[in-house]
Amino acid sequence: MKRPQINLKFWQCKEDLSKIAKLFDGWWNKMQEYLMWLPNATDVETAPLTIVKLIAWGRDIDRLKNEPEEMFRLRVKHALANALDAGSVAGFENIWNRLKLGSVAQNERIDVENWDVIQLVLSNSDISNNNELMNEIIRKYGRTCRRYEFVTEQNIDLGIRTFNYNYLAINSIAKQPNTGENE
Repeated sequence: MKRPQINLKFWQCKEDLSKIAKLFDGWWNKMQEYLMWLPNATDVETAPLTIVKLIAWGRDIDRLKNEPEEMFRLRVKHALANALDAGSVAGFENIWNRLKLGSVAQNERIDVENWDVIQLVLSNSDISNNNELMNEIIRKYGRTCRRYEFVTEQNIDLGIRTFNYNYLAINSIAKQPNTGENE
């Protein structure tokens, strides 16, 4: 944001006033820099990693072993919204979308005896690439007193040709008439 320079106008002491205007102008530019530093420093997407770790500590987010920096920044950025959405079906899907983890489907109460099991239907690559992260999300944002089960679905293109196949079966039974000689 470009602002106009300070220009003091007075009919006397023209040179001294221009020096004072330059001094105030420099001071104001420095103050503007200081005021803009804080919002830029606390922006999780652009802040240095040390500041992001400090923000993460305040939001109760721990960096996982071998977690990419982009995922860590996303988790820190959306920590409050994810905590608010925890505990509901729609909220769990929102968490999944915010963290860009692909699609998730939830199946509940599939077994009469084990009614507390929630199945999370995911792609095989999502589970294998983010196993530790999946467990952390369930631990932090999953519903209390529920057990979670991962179910994978894999779409495979099959090449099946159809053809016409006619089969005619005739079963004939030949029986020798009973003549009574062998009896």
